[in-house]
Amino acid sequence: MNSEIFQRSLILLPFGAYLFGGACIGVCYFLMLHRSVELMFTASSTGKAVLFTVGRMVVICSSLALVSTQGTIPLLAMALGILAGRQWVMLRKEASVP
Repeated sequence: MNSEIFQRSLILLPFGAYLFGGACIGVCYFLMLHRSVELMFTASSTGKAVLFTVGRMVVICSSLALVSTQGTIPLLAMALGILAGRQWVMLRKEASVP
């Protein structure tokens, strides 16, 4: 009985790791998106905005491509984590707006 519970918990451990990794990547991605939009609307920082845009695309595409080699469940877990990271950033930015 205990062995069965232990084996099931070992199955969920990698799922949680991919979920957490996706959340971290999602937070970084959407914070960089926020920053690049801010830079696009200031005339002096167009080059930085382009670098932020290219950088965030490289980060998210490479991480999803790397995880896709691990299988469907890790890819879905990371995608869910990215959405959770987006939600966290949106709630944080919404709370900071007066």
